[in-house]
Amino acid sequence: IQYKQQSRLSNYTIMLRDIPNSMFTREELSNYFKSHLSNPSDLLDVSLQYPAPHIYALVSERENFVKKYESAIESYRRTKEKPTTKIGFLGCFGEEKDSIDYFQEKIDELTKKIEYERAEAETGYYIKNANSNVGGSSFVIFNQRKVQKEMVQTIMHAKYHVLFSRYYAPDPNDVFWKNIHIGLKSYYVRSLIVAILTFALVFLWGIPVAFLSGFSNLETISRVKAFSWITDIISKSKILQGFLSGFLPNLILIIFMILLIPIIYALSRACGYFSNSRIEASVFSKYFLFLVFNVFLVSAIAGTIFQSIEQIANDPTSIIGSIANSLGGLSFQMINYILIAAAGSFGAILRIVGLIIQLIKLKWLAKTKRQIDDTLHQGPFAYGVNYAKNLLILQLTLAYSTLSPFILIFGAWYFGLSYLVQKYNIIWVNTPNYQCGGFMSPMHFRRTIIGLLIYHILMIGTFNVYKFYYGILVVICLVVTIVFWYFAEYKFKDISKSGIMDQYQKQQTDGTNSGDIEMKASGSSVINDSTSLNPTVHQEFYKMFLGLFF
Repeated sequence: IQYKQQSRLSNYTIMLRDIPNSMFTREELSNYFKSHLSNPSDLLDVSLQYPAPHIYALVSERENFVKKYESAIESYRRTKEKPTTKIGFLGCFGEEKDSIDYFQEKIDELTKKIEYERAEAETGYYIKNANSNVGGSSFVIFNQRKVQKEMVQTIMHAKYHVLFSRYYAPDPNDVFWKNIHIGLKSYYVRSLIVAILTFALVFLWGIPVAFLSGFSNLETISRVKAFSWITDIISKSKILQGFLSGFLPNLILIIFMILLIPIIYALSRACGYFSNSRIEASVFSKYFLFLVFNVFLVSAIAGTIFQSIEQIANDPTSIIGSIANSLGGLSFQMINYILIAAAGSFGAILRIVGLIIQLIKLKWLAKTKRQIDDTLHQGPFAYGVNYAKNLLILQLTLAYSTLSPFILIFGAWYFGLSYLVQKYNIIWVNTPNYQCGGFMSPMHFRRTIIGLLIYHILMIGTFNVYKFYYGILVVICLVVTIVFWYFAEYKFKDISKSGIMDQYQKQQTDGTNSGDIEMKASGSSVINDSTSLNPTVHQEFYKMFLGLFF
């Protein structure tokens, strides 16, 4: 809510998707929005986004030559000898040229080509899409936050009902440019395909997880003749037995989940989200689903269901009691999992491998300022992945705490250690690439509440198994949790998404005067309070787009 009150460009801007082709001009869009405004000067700017995805490859190629050019300049400064390069295959064959001159020529050539492609994308767009009803995307800037909120929530084109979708614009650095031109039709198709792949991946990934979890039992391995020799070796050593039953299954499980992360990121980008924060939220949602299903359900519950399948088939209501009864026997395995996850936190703060690679680069490879900055830049904090891990540990700790209260000690230790490590990394190590104002906090809250509900249901099943009938009073906690969830959603859902316009409340909280700001179309500002937008809003806005290419 406080983020929505800040004077950020994103809080004055909306994004449009699937603009009708007949309206996909700067003049038409300006006239359309001005017709809905009591004060037409509230419209500050319109920026159309012409689809030109092939330019990204040219931009990457140009950036690569810029780095090589800077390296050549630095080499010449150090050695006082002009470096040379071969322009043939892999730089090992062909004619030998002066590196500085050659790279400068390539940079100039690519700059002209990018400029040409950008102009061609704009001029050729209307010819290529003359027979299409759906246009591209656009950003529209207003000079007041309340106008932005009104336009997002109340505008719908009278003729094109399913087009002209409106969204709160992401932070300029948050925009995922490769997906900015994807329309809603393509987005829905992509989302359906990704949902099917995710659904299949959840169950297919569970097969090796369940298979490997079964081999954590020495008795299970002894039934396989091919592994009988392994059984003889392991049975002679208590250390190997402990490693097999306690450490190895969790280690394999963690390795499988690490391999899964790049796949989930690829699926989330393929959905068509237009901002990095939405992609990160999608990763959080998918990864949490994977962790809960494969760690909590498959590892903990699958064995119980298979053992009691006949009983469950005859009496489906007994499934909760059967699952609750199985939790006690699996508590030590989950304690080991929490201990391994907590030990992983030490790796996150020590970063031994990353530190060694960084020292090697700084010593022998990184010579230019850009290379040094890239080496020191550790990237943003992976909120989606870390949120999912933390919520899984919370779920495991709650689920097993009734039968094995000892797990609470390790859960508290994990969260205390993770708090210190992750806070340190966020403040001192990781560098955020964008700001999204706690975009994932509502998702985190909802999944925490769901974890509490599951915990309450399992408590009821556990008390029922052990004939402790007063445990039915846990229903009261279940109802209170549901009521609190409803109250929080009712009270904060909409205002956390759209922000508030109560200027008196803002005046009481930060001591500022009330009032909105107005931005002149020329780019200057009239400041009535500290909530004013930066006077160089035009320059910042255009840098947001032009900075992609220069």
